Amino acid sequence: MGADSTKRGTRGRPPTKPRRARQRANADARAHVFELIASLVEALAEALGPAAEVVLHDLAQVPNSIIAVGGSITGRGPGSPSTD
Repeated sequence: MGADSTKRGTRGRPPTKPRRARQRANADARAHVFELIASLVEALAEALGPAAEVVLHDLAQVPNSIIAVGGSITGRGPGSPSTD
């Protein structure tokens, strides 16, 4: 290889990030998405009225999958299980 050539991974592509770095980046992106959606939960519950409850779940965290709750029909909160 000459001085101006680049290292290549499998199939002629540049090497990818190490697995842990990719997993951490994915976890950070996932957390950011949940933060954005959670900020909408209370507003959506208010728009739907007092007879509605909006619950955001992260199914990767079962059994305690609730991330955010708007409204108070069931009395559940963040960290609660999806059902009793």
